[in-house]
Amino acid sequence: MRSDVDVENFLTASLILDIKDQAKFFHLLSRIPNDVERHFRASRVYVFVPGKGLDSDPNEFLFDVRLRIDPVDLTNERTARKAFNAYFDDIRKVIEREIKGNP
Repeated sequence: MRSDVDVENFLTASLILDIKDQAKFFHLLSRIPNDVERHFRASRVYVFVPGKGLDSDPNEFLFDVRLRIDPVDLTNERTARKAFNAYFDDIRKVIEREIKGNP
């Protein structure tokens, strides 16, 4: 991989999600592939406003989900893109199974 590429942004996708049912969301996350080569991190988001402080409703569940692929076997941008596409596709399949009720 080229040394002048911003690897953090190149190998990571970030999503901010407004979750209505935290238990279902956690159930879904437990089914998404999460290993050394491709993994994710989910963090709860709190919103702070200058002069006001915490501006998040305690019943609002915002999550920052970061998907990442490991660069160890990636030799170029095309290989990295294919790896990310495969991870996105696997996540899509998990979501489709959950929607259909087939865990």
